Amino acid sequence: MVKKLHQSRVLKNFSIFETNLSINGLMRDHESMYVLWKIIECFDPKNILEIGFGKGQTLGIVCEVADSKSKIVSVDISYQYLDAFTKLFPDNEVTFIEIDSKNLMLDQTFDFIIIDGNHYYDGVKKDLENCFSMLNQTGILVMDDWLHFDGVSRVVQENLLGQHDFVPFLCTNQQMFFTHVSQSKDYFLDDFLFKNDVDFVEFANIEFHGFQVLKAQIYINAILKDTNIFRSLLEFYNV
Repeated sequence: MVKKLHQSRVLKNFSIFETNLSINGLMRDHESMYVLWKIIECFDPKNILEIGFGKGQTLGIVCEVADSKSKIVSVDISYQYLDAFTKLFPDNEVTFIEIDSKNLMLDQTFDFIIIDGNHYYDGVKKDLENCFSMLNQTGILVMDDWLHFDGVSRVVQENLLGQHDFVPFLCTNQQMFFTHVSQSKDYFLDDFLFKNDVDFVEFANIEFHGFQVLKAQIYINAILKDTNIFRSLLEFYNV
């Protein structure tokens, strides 16, 4: 199992995940990859659900950092890029479910859920409703593209903030992470994250509709845009 982000097959084969949706030309920006890796590394979720496979970049990161005994489920309406993913990760033990996520009903619970499927309001709202019935109270919920898509932003503001007792504790420009109010994330935010920090990722508290959220951001354009530079810096810091 990969132990360091700079060793990631995703980063070494990033051309597989190219798109025009983010500044680095990949499905997932660099700061989000870094934060996602750190959260899974710290909290070690054993049951993980991903809604929205896309090209598989996020799932690849998850597979590499999660414990080898973790059970991972991926859901997508179409796995048109699955062959490329399985060639890069032939050893994956992911359960792939090809279905419209609005019809998803699983008789199991998860302690880490990523919602990154349909980005229209009704679709995001339905995914959120379905996922809450499957999310452990001790779990973490990730809302992807909360800042860039109106449908996701509206669902976060109208159907998540102040409801279900889940509150945001960390975000990047792509992802916002939620935890139940009964679950403290102080160790991660005050200790783990900063003791294992790199100086090119900056953190600042922001106010988001009455909630204080720690935001991670890279401000140096060269690191934002060039994955080779990003990977070289991670290797330098042994992250």
